[in-house]
Amino acid sequence: MILSEVGTRYSTALFNLANKEKKLEQIYKETQNLAGFLKKSSPLQNFLAAPQVRDEEKEKVVKNIWSGKIEGFLLNFLLFLLKKRRVQFFEQIALNFEKLYKEKLGIIEATLISVKTVEEKQQEKLINKLQKETGKKIQLINKLDPALIGGTILILANQVLDYSIRHRLNSLKERLLAVKVH
Repeated sequence: MILSEVGTRYSTALFNLANKEKKLEQIYKETQNLAGFLKKSSPLQNFLAAPQVRDEEKEKVVKNIWSGKIEGFLLNFLLFLLKKRRVQFFEQIALNFEKLYKEKLGIIEATLISVKTVEEKQQEKLINKLQKETGKKIQLINKLDPALIGGTILILANQVLDYSIRHRLNSLKERLLAVKVH
């Protein structure tokens, strides 16, 4: 099974359970924290994924660390992943859970890539315009890329709007190279 399939299957199951239990927000926060913790702690992640370590030992460690600190069914979910030898996919599961959570709340992530940080007023204008067009809440992420030279790139869902100078220069270059001179 590939990473995205595992992430989708398990995150959907966890999402449905959290939704049924009416604990979506809590589980969202806990999965994000847990994924961040596991990502930072390579030794723990290596220990949990190690085939030479007995499952009972891994279970004890997980219970010692998170028992009483996270929701019971999330702890059971983590133990289930251990048993199925899928704990290394937890980061992907948390990412997919986040997508499902934001989808449920009607939030769309938009990424604005620019040479320098876009002023807050401009960001607010862009967010308002995108919210009117999509009818959804927009969460704007501003990323920096000095290679753009100038302008911006906006990524919204599966749509990319490239208004960068780099893109314009590349387009001009392609058109000039396509011209046949006799």
